[in-house]
Amino acid sequence: MIAEENIRQIVQDEISKNYRSGAPLVPPHQHNGNDNLKISQTNIIPGFRTSGSITFAHIGDYVLNIGVNPNPTLILCYGIVINKPTPGQTRRAFTFGSAELGQSYSLQPQSADSVKTGGPLQSFIQSSSYISVDNAGNVKALTDGQHLVDVEDSSIHARLSLKSFNQNSITLTVNNLDTDWQIIVNLVVI
Repeated sequence: MIAEENIRQIVQDEISKNYRSGAPLVPPHQHNGNDNLKISQTNIIPGFRTSGSITFAHIGDYVLNIGVNPNPTLILCYGIVINKPTPGQTRRAFTFGSAELGQSYSLQPQSADSVKTGGPLQSFIQSSSYISVDNAGNVKALTDGQHLVDVEDSSIHARLSLKSFNQNSITLTVNNLDTDWQIIVNLVVI
């Protein structure tokens, strides 16, 4: 007769061998509290991330090759937008934007003092804010729900948007950039 502790050890060894095989024999399931126990955030192993500073100096597409992060979920974009038309006329804007990657909804007005999730399901959503000061001390600010960077007043001076993404790359596009303007931002891909 086999002792109980030997049986337990055999079962543990087989479970461990199955797990390490690379193709465990666990049927598809959800950890929703009904099909299986919920998973605590502290038990989730973070994926790879990447970040860096990029200067966007011309209109067009910019490709971020992110093969190290095959499942990006968030882009953080922060930095400055600057123009240098003539000495003493520099205007600077601090900008912060984000893009949530994957199936997303935008917040929609519900009443005068509430919002709700709604609109069409999108493959990503993006938004940004900026505050700028010119040499005369004039302050401007804007919040935008369509772009990673959007600096404008009577016209659009600089605009950066997420165009597309997949497991290997993220494509950003500068579709507006006035002469002598640059977008200089840190991008963090999570």
